[in-house]
Amino acid sequence: MNCSSPYEYYYVRVCTDAASYSARATSIDLTIEADDSITGLYTFDYTVYLQFWNGSSWGTVEKKNGWFTRAAFPSFSLSGRAGGSYRVVADHQRKDTGAKDTIRTPGFIVKR
Repeated sequence: MNCSSPYEYYYVRVCTDAASYSARATSIDLTIEADDSITGLYTFDYTVYLQFWNGSSWGTVEKKNGWFTRAAFPSFSLSGRAGGSYRVVADHQRKDTGAKDTIRTPGFIVKR
């Protein structure tokens, strides 16, 4: 797994299912989840962005959104994707207070 900063800094994290993806990989499967200390207490809206490094900057190639109280499991297809460096950025917002935060996975390689 390839995850955003640990829970001691944030109450929500996003993880990919692998730290790199082979040419045979078909998808990037994500988990966006709340820390056990707040699981089930709050509802979060989220948007996750798959970003590609073009050599000079990160650009969003696809996004997905939803909500969770415990965890959500969005997925990005790798069909037709270029090989190279990617990362996932997740915006999340508590529904009760509107408090927002952005978290990111470290970059990872997709081979093609």
